[in-house]
Amino acid sequence: GSSAEDEELEWARENTDYEFQNPEKIGEATHAMMTYREYNDEGVSIHEGPGFYHYKPETLQLLHKKGGVCGAVSKFGVALCQAFGVPAMPLSQPGHCAFTWYTGTEWVLGNDISGWDESHYHDGIQAQGNRSAPFIRLMSDAQSSEMFGTSEKMRVAFNLQDQEERFKFLFSRVLPSCPGNYSTWEEVLQLAVENGLIGRSFVNVAEGKPVSVSSTAERAQNVTENSGSEWWTGEKAAWIEIDLQATCIVDHVKIQWWGYSKANQYKMFAITPSGEMTQVKTEGDQTADVEERGNDCNQWIKISGWLLETCKVRLELSEGNKDPWNMNMLFGLRQVQVFAVETCSDKNKTSSSSPGSFFADEVLEEEVKIQEEESAKAHLLSDGKPVKVSSTVDRAQNITQRSESEWWTGDETAWIEIDLQTACIVDGIRIKWWGYSKADHFKIFAITKNDEKVLVKTEGDQTISEEEEDKDCNQWINVSGWELETCRVRIELSDGNKDPWNMNMLFGVRQAVIFGKEKEKVTNIATTRWQELIETVENGDKTLQKATSEFSKIFNELGLFDGATEGSLFTGVGVENVKYFVKKFENKHVSANKESFGATGMLGCSDTVWEGNCQEPWLEFNLGNLCLIKSVDIDWNGSRKAEKVSVTIKTGSEDKKFEKLESLNEIGRKLRLDFSAEKVAVKSVKIIGIEYTNKKIFEGKIKRLLKNHPFVVKKLIEKYLK
Repeated sequence: GSSAEDEELEWARENTDYEFQNPEKIGEATHAMMTYREYNDEGVSIHEGPGFYHYKPETLQLLHKKGGVCGAVSKFGVALCQAFGVPAMPLSQPGHCAFTWYTGTEWVLGNDISGWDESHYHDGIQAQGNRSAPFIRLMSDAQSSEMFGTSEKMRVAFNLQDQEERFKFLFSRVLPSCPGNYSTWEEVLQLAVENGLIGRSFVNVAEGKPVSVSSTAERAQNVTENSGSEWWTGEKAAWIEIDLQATCIVDHVKIQWWGYSKANQYKMFAITPSGEMTQVKTEGDQTADVEERGNDCNQWIKISGWLLETCKVRLELSEGNKDPWNMNMLFGLRQVQVFAVETCSDKNKTSSSSPGSFFADEVLEEEVKIQEEESAKAHLLSDGKPVKVSSTVDRAQNITQRSESEWWTGDETAWIEIDLQTACIVDGIRIKWWGYSKADHFKIFAITKNDEKVLVKTEGDQTISEEEEDKDCNQWINVSGWELETCRVRIELSDGNKDPWNMNMLFGVRQAVIFGKEKEKVTNIATTRWQELIETVENGDKTLQKATSEFSKIFNELGLFDGATEGSLFTGVGVENVKYFVKKFENKHVSANKESFGATGMLGCSDTVWEGNCQEPWLEFNLGNLCLIKSVDIDWNGSRKAEKVSVTIKTGSEDKKFEKLESLNEIGRKLRLDFSAEKVAVKSVKIIGIEYTNKKIFEGKIKRLLKNHPFVVKKLIEKYLK
């Protein structure tokens, strides 16, 4: 239905100009038929309500005559669309009211100031589930698909299957058939989380857990029950201990003091499964959010976490502050929240670095193959990437944002530099000049990861398509690519052409579009990266604080802590803590057919030599995550090497055997080497390839299938993968 009466809709049909009487244009008639104004002819403000319209009904005819602000404009626009049978609805934006209508092929915004990402369903509009406006477009895409009904039937029908089969079918069959069906995404990702395929989030593990205190024991449980009540004591020194009833790694702790009775000094201890109590934090480690910094009463503080397995958290308080209500209390706590994740050492938990509680490698491998094929194709590399220019810096970003605006300069020579933010192979560049201000001469340079600047193209390499040949204004040109690995592209301009609008501009660019492929991040996937990183810290090459982001990256790659809060998890952690944790969670494992101290040396982190002295020596590597294995490099010890080495890659569906070490290009979690000689000696083994954590696979699938819905991609990743 419509909020407008039938008579109003008839008026709209009779008074709308013919050029707007189609689904594509009808929303644009709004501003042609209605004036945005805050005061009426008598000087009455719109904020005085009905008085602005002289207390008359706010019909379309009256709005057309008197005007109004954003709410009235959008109300008019929605009704105008509905008068011609075009679906439309109002949307709320920060401090504003916009609207959207359906052109017949897509939903577009009207009276917009904030874009889709900041738009939401307006009050009074019925919506199922998420009220963010981008979901309108997603659902429209889903319902436009012939497979939407079928995907819903399949989704519901497979409720009868066990979780493993249900996941595989939804992941490999239902999602690709209708990517816009958001319900399927929710079910697939929820199944993945519940069964250990993707990481667990940090949650308040202290909620409702038992609390011991030095005194006032009857109030102790208030600290973890979020009751709004408190624990307090008048002792000059006090302690509180929370039993987490699980083995956890703590990301951060939040404390809310009671009133003004905070501790000026305190010590925080982690108690390990063995009962060992280790001091991990003091009052010097606390921070407060901006809104809490000026708050002296009931203040919240935050303390970053530590890299130590923890079963209990103990807080020892000193130098309290007496309450102002003459209750003689020196310390008081309303809440203590411990945000953590239970570790894989828990007997009842599945290791999230393993395939999970059900085996899904077959469908995950298939997705990796698809992503590899996609990555081999040329993609738009420059979209939204940072731009540096020789002058007119405020307009630089227009070059890569496809905004139809421009960058220009009146300098006699100029340059543009686009940062691709990773090593790429460039397949081609398209440049759209602004107006007539093209460069008669230009040079294009590729800048490598080592900052080497290499000339790769000039104006002599440009081509112009037939449809662009006769254009003098806003012309597109094409330049072919090159094989050199490129991190930044620099275009140097000379011999410009002055614009005809007397703006004294010699060069102008509307867009520079760079196509190509990101260079594959091929590494030795057998390396024990933990040990390498610890050694760099011990050697003084970098502090642990600087290594924080690298540790976090490894955590995420292991699948242990997807979404770890960088900058808090490792703050103040010592190398010994890291070593202890490494022993608990090693990434790569090596087994051999003979007990040998040198087996772990295969990973390249030891000078130990592994020796196989038996009839059929072999080594097997458990790579932890799914890997695209490209080649194997063996460093033999002297002459004791095998003439033949066979490689077996264990995939989800079968074992694939190769009689070569190069050009393997196979996906698996385990790799086995069988040696033809009875006696072999190996210093190290490098397994070259690309590692795919489950998180990376899921993120890739979301981005691939929902590439036209970046807002939905962002929300799914935030909810399930961060």
